[in-house]
Amino acid sequence: MKNERWCLVSHWLLLSRVSLRGNPVEAALVVLFVLYGFVGYNYIDRWADYIYAYGSLLFMVTHIANEWTKQGAYRSLYYLSGLLLVPTVLWADPAWLWEPSWVVSLVILALLYWQVGACGRDAEFMRRFLRSSWAFALSILLSGVSFWLLLSVYGAIGYLFDVVLSSDYSVYVGIVIWAGLFPLLLLLFEQEENWWGGGKVLDVLSRFVLSPILFVYTLLFYAYMGKIAFTVSLPKGGVCLMVAAFVAVAFFLKGISPFLSGAYYRRFYDYLGWIVLPTLILYGIGAFYRINQYGWTLSRVYLVVVGVVMAVLWLMTILRRPGTYFYTAWAAVCLLALVTYVPGISAQDIERISQEGRGNDSSGRAITREYLTLEDHADHEVDGYRYFRSLEVWDNDAGDTICCGVGDSVWIRLDKRAFLREQYGKVGLELSSILPDSLHSRILCFKTDSSMLLFERMRLYREEGKETRIELAVGHASYFWK
Repeated sequence: MKNERWCLVSHWLLLSRVSLRGNPVEAALVVLFVLYGFVGYNYIDRWADYIYAYGSLLFMVTHIANEWTKQGAYRSLYYLSGLLLVPTVLWADPAWLWEPSWVVSLVILALLYWQVGACGRDAEFMRRFLRSSWAFALSILLSGVSFWLLLSVYGAIGYLFDVVLSSDYSVYVGIVIWAGLFPLLLLLFEQEENWWGGGKVLDVLSRFVLSPILFVYTLLFYAYMGKIAFTVSLPKGGVCLMVAAFVAVAFFLKGISPFLSGAYYRRFYDYLGWIVLPTLILYGIGAFYRINQYGWTLSRVYLVVVGVVMAVLWLMTILRRPGTYFYTAWAAVCLLALVTYVPGISAQDIERISQEGRGNDSSGRAITREYLTLEDHADHEVDGYRYFRSLEVWDNDAGDTICCGVGDSVWIRLDKRAFLREQYGKVGLELSSILPDSLHSRILCFKTDSSMLLFERMRLYREEGKETRIELAVGHASYFWK
């Protein structure tokens, strides 16, 4: 038993060394992320956004460059990719973390990584997907457990010995764990080609959970389509998301079947293309009906992209072409890149052009809809306040409350609607009024008798004739109190 334990420890120590040697630029970036976190927490505004928003993208770009140049003549490109850190720190906008294009960029990079080395082979593509997903899940689990254990030890010391401990500890632990340990664990677990332990889990999930649920949803969708045909009605708005999830799970289970110990429900998955065809038609009807009724929006552009990707996947499956998942992933990368980065046909431009001329009042007059980003560039009088703290700002899960705090500790909660109504009232405006640029800073300055809260940035949504609402409150706020 002792020898077995020592062999296991030796194996993982050797694997750690191989991981660091095989990923030197990624390891160097991790060290820089941690150091930047320590310095940034004390001296740099929005430091966390730089680490977790751009740091994650930069880490993935470097890792993809590493995989693509391992056996090639362009190895120097991998080492040069680490230099992207310089323009990232100097010119990147951390507010981009909360934009849809940031999420899309993560998806594109993930798809590109799974394509590395697959060379059009579906089995290799799915193997990379499973291995990296399993490594990601384990890294999240171990990092999360480590984080909470360290916090519990710190809290126990303070409680047992009546010691007043600094609240900064949780921030420093978070930096070490999530900017340091987590990416290193990810690199470590991805090194082992044959160890991943998800096979039995997937066997159980596929055979006893996911596949039976899939059959139930198939019957539900067919029954729902029968109801639509009988009542001569149109699909509900949420049906598109349900169909997308249904198709994604169905083709995922079909794709991982070579890695399962038994060929369960083979006939169902052999004819999966024809089984999901009616649901894809339902998806198309629902999506284009709402576009025709309400115009293009950011979410509807990506809804159509998802529909096109599913159509490509369906067509490749029906034609039984090799590399179905591989080439579908390439189609997804190209389409997402087009509607995210190319001016004129980007999702935001399509939304703007579509909504500019839309109106539904009796005179046919166009109704103005716009997103308004408020930024505070004014100088504020802070004399009379004794204390200051920079607070992080985020939305609660329901999206109706602004939370301000440090780490996991919430210092201030503000109801979005009540906050905006009070701020508009202070400058003599109704929520349906147009907000002049000169008043942006006053809206972002929230005062009470004993404190002042200065928001750095806030995003509003305004539609003519309706009340303005807070779409997103993120970033940081300066908190002064007496």
